[in-house]
Amino acid sequence: MKNKKNHVCLICGKPYRACQSCENVKSFQPWRTITDTLTCYKIFLILNSYSNGYTNRTEAKEQLSSCDLSQLDSFIPHIQESVRQLLEKPEDTI
Repeated sequence: MKNKKNHVCLICGKPYRACQSCENVKSFQPWRTITDTLTCYKIFLILNSYSNGYTNRTEAKEQLSSCDLSQLDSFIPHIQESVRQLLEKPEDTI
């Protein structure tokens, strides 16, 4: 069962195949163990950085605007919501 899908993308939710060598890396976590594509991984890094306070909303929004979000409607619901919230204009405060 060489081609059996053994991971699920944390951004889009699609099952995908990652080789065993990626799973055996101990010094760092390869992107293929988290997401199915580099685009999804980039989105993952942006959302992770924002939610952990390493980037602010403006920076995260700017970074997301450079990503291909054409498949946003097929992302996992909470990821869709997070991306949409970041891309919205912040409300004016009085």
